[in-house]
Amino acid sequence: MRTPPVILIVFLLVQAGLAGAQDPIEPFHFFDDAEKTIEGQLFEDPLDHEGDVARFNGETWVTWLSFTRGEGERVWIGRHGKNGWIFRKRMTDQPGAYGNPTLTVTKGDDPTLWLSYEFEEGGQWEIYAGELNDRFDVEKKIKISDSPGADIDHRVVAADGGLWVVWQSDREGQFDIVARQITDEGDLTDTEVVSQSPGGDWRPDAITLSDGTLVVAWDLFNGNDYDVAFRAKRNGEWTAVHSITASPAFEGRVRLAAKSDDEVWATWEEGAEYWGHKYVSAYYPNKIFVSLTDERGPLHRFRKIRLAKIDIENGSVSHPTEPLPMPSIAEALSRNKDVENPMPIGAFYERGEIAFDGADRLWLVYRHWYAHLLGVAPNHHYEEGMGVFARCLDGGGWSQLYRLAPDQGDGVQRLSLAPTKDGVEALWTVGRTDRRPLKRPRGLVYASVTLDGDTDKRPIPVLEPETPGVSKAKIDNPKPSSAEFDGQDYHLVFGDLHRHTDLSLCMVPADGSLDDAYRYAIDVAQLDFLGVTDHSRDIARGNHLSQLWWRERKEVTRHRLTDVFFPYFAYERSRQDTDHNVISLRDDMLRPYEPPLPTFWEICDKDTFTLPHQPFFNSGLWEYNDNDRRPLLEIYQGCRDSTAEVPANEGLGLDYRFGFVASSDHLSTNASFASVWTDKVDRESIFRSLQARRTYGSTDKIRLAVRAGDHWMGEEFAAKEMPPIHVTAKGTEDISLIQFVVDGKREKTLNPNRTEVDLKESIDLSPGRHYVYVRLEQKDGNLAWASPFFVEIGE
Repeated sequence: MRTPPVILIVFLLVQAGLAGAQDPIEPFHFFDDAEKTIEGQLFEDPLDHEGDVARFNGETWVTWLSFTRGEGERVWIGRHGKNGWIFRKRMTDQPGAYGNPTLTVTKGDDPTLWLSYEFEEGGQWEIYAGELNDRFDVEKKIKISDSPGADIDHRVVAADGGLWVVWQSDREGQFDIVARQITDEGDLTDTEVVSQSPGGDWRPDAITLSDGTLVVAWDLFNGNDYDVAFRAKRNGEWTAVHSITASPAFEGRVRLAAKSDDEVWATWEEGAEYWGHKYVSAYYPNKIFVSLTDERGPLHRFRKIRLAKIDIENGSVSHPTEPLPMPSIAEALSRNKDVENPMPIGAFYERGEIAFDGADRLWLVYRHWYAHLLGVAPNHHYEEGMGVFARCLDGGGWSQLYRLAPDQGDGVQRLSLAPTKDGVEALWTVGRTDRRPLKRPRGLVYASVTLDGDTDKRPIPVLEPETPGVSKAKIDNPKPSSAEFDGQDYHLVFGDLHRHTDLSLCMVPADGSLDDAYRYAIDVAQLDFLGVTDHSRDIARGNHLSQLWWRERKEVTRHRLTDVFFPYFAYERSRQDTDHNVISLRDDMLRPYEPPLPTFWEICDKDTFTLPHQPFFNSGLWEYNDNDRRPLLEIYQGCRDSTAEVPANEGLGLDYRFGFVASSDHLSTNASFASVWTDKVDRESIFRSLQARRTYGSTDKIRLAVRAGDHWMGEEFAAKEMPPIHVTAKGTEDISLIQFVVDGKREKTLNPNRTEVDLKESIDLSPGRHYVYVRLEQKDGNLAWASPFFVEIGE
């Protein structure tokens, strides 16, 4: 591994501390030294992406998505040779939002080629498949999916008698893994629910064995973390669900492969414990953001590749005696030897894909890089690519290390494999679009990796089998709390309207991918709504016709869960004088950040509002006001573990009217909630309730409702005197303080010292305009701020 000398590391750390985040430090990423680098063939169009590769009749076939600005995507297929294209064909004339195009070759003496893909129709994601004829047309397009929710992340495998399709399906507000067979005659069998967990199930994979057995593996949320599970269908009967992993660490993104003798292998990635649990950033006082010594941390601190042989009969797992070499893990651990349970912060080995070649050798292709300053020195706004690497494993051990160039650029870019007689072919998406004038390659890349020489025919040496046990899900996901006020039912929902991913340059790689963000929000935090707010500067500098914004939009619709989870179209409009997040029901509101805030407000209709970043980023925050287009303020932020009561009172003192929410921003998880009372639990009703300021910000899922007479917190009204303020609250710990803030001053403090509170308190107000809000504090330090009442007291 290219590891910098100790003197160089010290020099870089000193320079990081002196220069600050804006000065470039080179290099930021290190990579394992590869014995051989293979330069891939870059497709001509830099907007081609999300490809798949297959071997059909001894030739290389690929499918991918092309993107046209202002129109959308289309599905293509092609035959690829050593010197480039032999044949290309557009398979879908209708532009739109597509996903996961896949090629599958049937079994038998006369194999055929099938094309499948996902397509958005009216906000609903469906799966289609079709057999290609001699002219490589699909004569009969078959709709595979059959649920009223999203159907995504499908995999297709050939089987005796047709094909099996497995996918991730929204079933009554929860992602489950389902399977369905296409028979040789093109008929569909009934859809079968494979997973049996009360928690979310994600990203399935499947293989078939020589006797027709179907093996399906997936990621299972158990109420605390993600584990990997599998299940097999043999002779028409499903086995029990077996766990491949059952530790408290994040374990997921499983892939399967089988040798010619039906020996089944799986690979997956492993991260830290407490994934997505309550965490506020280590920003203060040293501005490092991510600490080497923190037990908890952001979603993407490190990753390890795991590999094991799976016994589908008894569920046992046998790890190879020689794990995948990961030298950066040891290097990262060496930085914090004094910590009781050190973690390899900054070392990443992830997104493994496996296949057995014609010589029955196991190939593992994965992504790797080492961000050696992560957790050590102040650093952000650095990103230098995610390397793609490959190794082969047989009875004699691991092969030399291959590097496939060029690198990938973000966490959800696809990598696909197809086995050949002496290696694998790979197809992967590369490149990145952010605020920098990058000249790195973009688009799809193809490469072939081969290993000459004799194969060690001995079995791959493995350790004694282990039985991880069953990862039993314990899910506490109650329906939204409800209450009746004045004969109207209201429901309490929780969300986050300021959350970044690795598409924002600021905190790569610790923020994690779009996939990480949605998993966290849906399963771990159990949010009801989410706005992923990557920086407009990094989304092609605010170009709403860009491919990157198209990708972000797609993930919003792909992750809607029926009556349960409602993501919004969102981004951060990153002007330092008036930095605001933009939340919208519309998918076309991305704009450049340069125009002044009032100019942007002019194009916002009732389906879009803005939410200011914590005010200390906004030197010009109170120079402009629009109560309709800026109905809320971020009173607390988990990234910096900071409150904004002083600047909030400043704005309220100017007679601006806004409510309160709390937000995560970067890194932080499960510590900031936009809490909303809504009359209906659906996407638009929650949005309108946010605009109505029927909200509070909280650092835990505290239940708080504040009313004054028949008025909700956040409302504006006139009265001869302030009605008694009715506070009902249920804390997650004893409530130690309830304070009534009047015109910026904490006028009255109560000390309930119990978990549940139901009280009324009178506040005397002089004639004139006032704002009044309730601040709650728990014994454990968690806080909540109710949106203010805006009241005019008459003479």
